[in-house]
Parts: sequence; structure tokens; C-alpha cells
Amino acid sequence: MSLVIICFRSKIISQRNLYLPLAISSLLQHIVNPYRAAFAIQDVRSALVERAQTTLRDVCGNRNLQSLLTEREAVASEIEQIVEQSAEKWGVAVSIRVSVSLTECKY
Repeated sequence: MSLVIICFRSKIISQRNLYLPLAISSLLQHIVNPYRAAFAIQDVRSALVERAQTTLRDVCGNRNLQSLLTEREAVASEIEQIVEQSAEKWGVAVSIRVSVSLTECKY
């Protein structure tokens, strides 16, 4: 069973204390092991969203603004790898698209 989770936004504090609005535009989950998905964790969807948000904040918070804007693919793949490690334990395969959009920047 595949499910696309609605996009969510998060405000990130970058390495130099800039507030940046970032978004995960889509998080696709596919249950590959129903037993693990049912018994390893109570709510797979909430756990994936929470893990993706915390990973987004962690990965982007350790980078400066120039790195975030120039290395979008590297940021997205790093986030996907970290979330995949957790999702594998829960019997779920994931695919993530991260959108780094700089609409406002606050000091």
C-alpha cells in the first residue's frame, strides 16, 4: 500500500542564526512489511512525519545558507537516507522530495 503524505513546512534556524522557511514537498510511504508496520510502531504516518521534520531541522541547521541553496540534492538525499533508516525498521519504504524555497529570511 502506497500513501503520499501532504507536504509540511518548517522554520529552520541555520548555522548562522537565520530563520529559513523550508518544506518537504512530498513524503511517499510504501509498506513493504505489514507485520512490522502494524506491530513495530503505533502510528507509522505520524512517526514518519515527525522523523522527517526533526531530520530536516537537524540537517539544515548544520549548514549555512549558501550550502542549502547550492546543494539542494545533497540535502534531500541526506534527509532521505536518515529517514529511510528509521522507516526500514518499521517495515516502510520512503521517498522524499525536499523543497528549499527562500521566501523570507529573518535575522
